[in-house]
Amino acid sequence: MIKKGNTHSPAGFTLVELMIAVSILSIGLVLILRSFLNANNVLDLSRNRILSMKFLEAKMADLEVKDKEGEDLQPEMEKGEEMLGNRKASWRLEVSPVDIDDPAQELNEARYIVSWQEGGVSKEASLSTYVKKKE
Repeated sequence: MIKKGNTHSPAGFTLVELMIAVSILSIGLVLILRSFLNANNVLDLSRNRILSMKFLEAKMADLEVKDKEGEDLQPEMEKGEEMLGNRKASWRLEVSPVDIDDPAQELNEARYIVSWQEGGVSKEASLSTYVKKKE
């Protein structure tokens, strides 16, 4: 006797089921890749900030040595360029007098600033200290 009706076995997947599974998998992979790229960008930004702060700390240490040797800071600006990692950065030293009530304590504010381009946006980090004026 011959059966009439559905002769397909229910053990396989239909084409629609496979297409839905592939599309869900591809969406998941795109999200994972996007989060990986965002994490990489954040890591790059953090690395640049760390390098700039190390550079600023080294410049500040040089400034402390000059101060201990008796050199007076002039209220003029020093500047230069430096490679920080794989990025070109520019730095500057700004020295400005501090207005305080006690004339015996004449201070200058020394502020190092380093700036660089990252993703078309200018980034900046700075470090400041106060130095007593020499007599």
